[in-house]
Amino acid sequence: MNQPEITFQDGDNGEPTPLRYAAMAGGKMRTRTPVDINVHALYARQGGSDLIGGALALRYVFYDEGLWFGEEKATVLGGLNLLMEQQLSIFAGFQLNRSLTFAFSYDLLLNKRFQSSNANGGMQVLMRYNIGGKGYDAPALPFPVF
Repeated sequence: MNQPEITFQDGDNGEPTPLRYAAMAGGKMRTRTPVDINVHALYARQGGSDLIGGALALRYVFYDEGLWFGEEKATVLGGLNLLMEQQLSIFAGFQLNRSLTFAFSYDLLLNKRFQSSNANGGMQVLMRYNIGGKGYDAPALPFPVF
């Protein structure tokens, strides 16, 4: 954690940036189908401002040899992110062999106060490659049916 100070060339120093405190929680509900339901909640506070957000995502898993809860071959995901009174993001992506992920999202600004140009949103692209490590193993016990 750090609190950088804003300094100017004329020597006028501003106040240190306030610390940001954040709490996040998430959960995954696996069904007896190849679909997982993922939820996420966020609360952050910095200075006197609060940020509340959340996400809902659906993940469809392709398993080797068509066996459910076997080795995951690939996944497709999509969902929504919401930062209250600020932005809404719609995203979609896919993952191959638990190591290579591509995702695309489009952010829609909900409040003109956060607009920095004439655009009301923007496209984001994610590419992630996980190096090494042991992947998540399928659970030994069956999941309840909802």
